[in-house]
Amino acid sequence: MESVVIVLGHGEINLNLIPEDADIIGVDGGASLCAKNDLMMDLAIGDFDSVTAVEFEHIQMRSRKIVQLDSDKDDSDFEAALTYTHKYDELIVFGHWGKRFDHTYVNLQLLKNDLRMTFIDNHNKVFTLSEGFFEISRDGFEYISVFALSESEITLSGTQYELEHRVLDVDDVYTLSNKILNEHATLKIHSGKLLIIQSKD
Repeated sequence: MESVVIVLGHGEINLNLIPEDADIIGVDGGASLCAKNDLMMDLAIGDFDSVTAVEFEHIQMRSRKIVQLDSDKDDSDFEAALTYTHKYDELIVFGHWGKRFDHTYVNLQLLKNDLRMTFIDNHNKVFTLSEGFFEISRDGFEYISVFALSESEITLSGTQYELEHRVLDVDDVYTLSNKILNEHATLKIHSGKLLIIQSKD
């Protein structure tokens, strides 16, 4: 499986969560964050309007390729970065929650439409799944929440509250904060598509 780590410009990078053989894409301020952590980027992309001249020099030294975007554009820097990810099977995204909720909302919409993508930080792991059987490892996250992105039928076990062939509507929110009892939970999605959030305090 080919993986790429995409670093956006918010929060911190947990170096322990970066797969050993993954490529790295730094997006705008995220590229500066990569450079500060001495990470060699396969690509740095953005309009770089949020970095200083000195920070941009550091980005240049820690990047194999730089794509500088026009600041007047229709797509976000993250959307532009995603056009360079077609060869990857797994996208691991850091720094996805920012101060601006409009950007956060767009990032969440992009996640919901790409099954390869996982948002992860020290408190949350967010991804989408469609039909199939899955073992979801706890990985230090105590809780799991499942929300329907389309009408879905699921079976969930290994959690405090188990569900058997339960039909979920997109408006259902009672599936919040279900505790994972052991090392993993099992999830069967009989039909539909889910947003999965693993979390800890």
